[in-house]
Amino acid sequence: NNVRDRETDVRAGKRTLVVRFGRRFGELEYAGLLALAYLVPIAIALVLRAWPAALPVLTAPAAIALVRRVRSEAGPPLN
Repeated sequence: NNVRDRETDVRAGKRTLVVRFGRRFGELEYAGLLALAYLVPIAIALVLRAWPAALPVLTAPAAIALVRRVRSEAGPPLN
């Protein structure tokens, strides 16, 4: 949301993280939080030996596509 709305947020004087630290920061934040969402189930599977907990990793290709899209597009296409 912050990456998508950066230009209008700057014009409106909003102080979101992406406005303060830049688009690249927003892209990295998005990728990092998404990576964390995949690491948690893997950690649970390893620690508890509950292998089905790692099943969300099967959706990783979709997540990678989303990160690429956020890096390559801006504005309404990210809605």
